Amino acid sequence: MITSADISSIDTSYFEIVDVKDFTLIIRSRNTGHFWALLERMANGHRTFLISHKHHETDPYHFQKIRGSADGRINAAIEYIMHHDKDYISRLREKKLKRERGRLERLERRK
Repeated sequence: MITSADISSIDTSYFEIVDVKDFTLIIRSRNTGHFWALLERMANGHRTFLISHKHHETDPYHFQKIRGSADGRINAAIEYIMHHDKDYISRLREKKLKRERGRLERLERRK
């Protein structure tokens, strides 16, 4: 069950808590705007979270990862999401730089 300790461990400057139900937590990353659904499950006697993801509110969720920790806390799932955000933002920056380099090369060829 999602606990008050789980909720209080979430950095609300990084995440918006969208919805909390008995075994499901929905959060939105303030960095990417992506939505994340964490569904709590027990696996081999350990608390785990099935992590699903969507880019826009109207999109359907797609399965992303399963994360658990020896102490049963939600932190491993949250850390996975933050790492995913970091990689996503890095890819966006690289894509933007690549487009800018291409634009500059095209301008140079015109000279």
